[in-house]
Order: sequence, then C-alpha cells, then structure tokens
Amino acid sequence: MRNVYPIVPHCICYYHMKQNLKKEAPKCGDILQLYKLAAYSYKTKVCDKYLTDISNIHCRAFDYLVDVCVERWSLAYCPEKRYGFMTTNIAEAINSAAKEARKLPITALVEFLRDLMQKWFHDRRKAANKGSSILTDFALEHVKSNQEKSQLCVVQPIDYTKYVVKDNEGKVWTVDLESRTCTCHKFDLDMLPCAHAITVCRHTRVLKERLCSDYFTTQWLQTTYAPSIHQVPHPSSWVLPEHVWVLQIPLKVRCGSFEGEHNCKKDEGEYTVSEVLLKAFSSFSSLGTSAGTIFSLLTPHSERIPYVTVWDPLQ
Repeated sequence: MRNVYPIVPHCICYYHMKQNLKKEAPKCGDILQLYKLAAYSYKTKVCDKYLTDISNIHCRAFDYLVDVCVERWSLAYCPEKRYGFMTTNIAEAINSAAKEARKLPITALVEFLRDLMQKWFHDRRKAANKGSSILTDFALEHVKSNQEKSQLCVVQPIDYTKYVVKDNEGKVWTVDLESRTCTCHKFDLDMLPCAHAITVCRHTRVLKERLCSDYFTTQWLQTTYAPSIHQVPHPSSWVLPEHVWVLQIPLKVRCGSFEGEHNCKKDEGEYTVSEVLLKAFSSFSSLGTSAGTIFSLLTPHSERIPYVTVWDPLQ
C-alpha cells in the first residue's frame, strides 16, 4: 500500500477494527461503545478522554488500540481528511458482488469485475446526469439535518469572516467562513457545513452550497462517472510493450472445486481446459450471466491455449 500510494495514509475501517477489538475484550460491551465514541470524535481531546476510560477498564484493549496506531482508526487524529467516512462500504460492496466469481479462473474474475464496473459506471452516470441540484443527494441530506439543528442557534459577528455561534445548550463555537472551519471541527473534517456554519449562512445570506467541498457537488459526481468502461478487445489486436511478454499455459491445468471445496482432484490430479470451462460455466450461470457471454469470457483463441500477460517490474 505504501509503495503504490505513498502519500495516502493507510486508515482502518471502523467495523473491522471493532471486530478485532471484540477478540481482545470479549463480552465487554462498554469497551466497544467507548471505542466507537473515540473513533467518531471530531476533537483529539475528546478522543483522548475515551481512550483514558478504556485504559481504566481494560488495559489489553487500550494497548491494542494504541499499538495499531490511533491515527489509523481515529477521525480526529487522521493526518488527512476522511470526510466522515469511517467504514469500507465500497470495498465490501465489491467483495459481496464478486463472492461467487472469486471461484473462477483469474482471467474470468478480472473480466467479471470489468463487466461489473461497466454496469455500475453506466447506472451511476445515468443517475448523476438526472441531478438537478448543486449538491448530491448525500450532501443534501447532511445539510438538511444540520439545518434543522441550527434553528435555535444565535449568531454574533466578530468581523467580516468570523462569527460566534451559541447553540441551544449554551455552548459557544467560532465559525470562520474564509477558512471553512469551526471550533467543533465537523466543518473542517467533513468538508460540509456544520449546524453552526449554516447558522452563519442564514445570518449573512451566504449560500450554504458555497461552503461545501466540490467533491459533494453533482458536477463532480458526473465527472467521476463520465468515463466509459469498454470490453477488452481480442488478444490478436493487442499492442504489447516490449517489457510485457506472453506465456503459454499447458492444456492441462490443476484447479480446485468451484463449489468451494479445496484441492478437488481427479485420479491423475488434473483437469483439461474444457473441464475447467464447464466448471466456470456452472459458476457464472449461478450469477445470472448468459451462456454466450460466459464462453466469450472463458474460451481462449482458436488454438484454445489460454494466455497470461506478465509484467516485468524491473523494466
């Protein structure tokens, strides 16, 4: 991860961290609740408070959270903005969609994922192009929720860009429209206006949409899904760079069962390519893929010798 994405911090999904924490502190619901409060805290001081509470209850759980590195699972301590996203829902969606396809040969799995991306990009591009508002549906819902919370807040100006906001609980917050920050830190980290910032917008008649990150605009969403995902052309039309070469695979290959069993073997311990294709056909059929598509994905070229493309990292 660090070699491929050197400037992107490697964060940890809240849910998966929670599952690991259950093993460190079994039958200890209080620890899990404190961990959630610490992970979703917007202020480092608040996060530290909950970590202290955890250390007083369960030292082993506290040591585990610290050893993993607080910056990787805490919203407040993360060195980069997480925009409020604490779980890997996108990755889990792909894993769920490809659950059965993962039993197929690697080339068929890659083609399945390409076909999946083609469908998802098309559907999301179509939905994004129907958007009539400046913000996406997600951002609109977020802003609407904070707008309701801002109804009882009172504003007092400091200067042209800074304002003091007092909420219904008597707490005082400072909003800076120029830097798009608030002392509650929700405005800073979510990149969407918090209730205090929306209160200032109403007072100054500034459009709250102007305070949202471009990432939450409909235009940005449309740009994200603008590219089209095309099918991979026939290998005979490929133009391969010099540092990429092609290896021929023998007609007989060893494989496992597509029903989930491992090391399923015949007497000689091998399957022919045609037998592999039949097994792949069975698995693909369970995914709702048509027969014509299946064999176009899995059947090799006219000589029926599958190919594997290899990249030389030294080049």
